[in-house]
Amino acid sequence: MKKFEIWIFSLLAGIAGISACMALEDKDWFKVLSECTTVVVFLGVALVAYRNGEADKTAKGLFVIGLVLGVVNLVGIINRGSYVELFGCILLLVLSVLCLVNAGWFNWSGKVGKTE
Repeated sequence: MKKFEIWIFSLLAGIAGISACMALEDKDWFKVLSECTTVVVFLGVALVAYRNGEADKTAKGLFVIGLVLGVVNLVGIINRGSYVELFGCILLLVLSVLCLVNAGWFNWSGKVGKTE
């Protein structure tokens, strides 16, 4: 199952990368931002799958970058009034937040794992 997850998320990141290149050709900067967010988040998920569920600093960094790019993209979508893209942007934001929560990035108490 691990190899399947790595292949799927790497493939999705690759497709988003190709779409970002096509958006660069069209000079659609909001589409480039959206696709770059997708690439970053899916590469982070593929990296976590490759590391057997362990989120290292690189994966956490990818999720944080994905979260920041997603928020910037969300603001751009709302300002443009392009609500068709809103659902996908919110899904990517939720995915990156869930990955950060799973990686323990929001655990500022210093306690790791289950507490008694």
